[in-house]
Amino acid sequence: MSRFVWTADLAIDGSQIDFQHRQLLEAMADLDEALLAGQPQRVAEVVSFLHLYAETHFADEERVLALIAWPGLERHRQLHAAFRARLGELDRCCRWGDRQAARALLAFLEDWLLGHIRGADREFAAEVRALRQRQQPGQTAGT
Repeated sequence: MSRFVWTADLAIDGSQIDFQHRQLLEAMADLDEALLAGQPQRVAEVVSFLHLYAETHFADEERVLALIAWPGLERHRQLHAAFRARLGELDRCCRWGDRQAARALLAFLEDWLLGHIRGADREFAAEVRALRQRQQPGQTAGT
């Protein structure tokens, strides 16, 4: 069983943000499995997916933070930018077939993503839930 499993302490608000976090965790489990199986092509595919999906997730999350007028939005964008930069570095190494870089990427993702969800994302969770409660039935907060 993978160590990358969704747990209740990772839930933010039960919306698209949580769904995307789950997808990122599943991709991390896929990367772990591909590394253990020695499948460099699959490693490259999963890393590519992670890179693209993180971009989508960050854009969606930042849009939600703008909707709730989160005062920490700029700081949050900077955290995402730092993640993108490090992911880009490790992504390039993984594409060159560097298994050590792929393992470093997985460790980075585990530390950063889980820490980010439990830390920075947790800070805005109550505001997002409040926005969702204020909305009319059938509408969403862009999530």
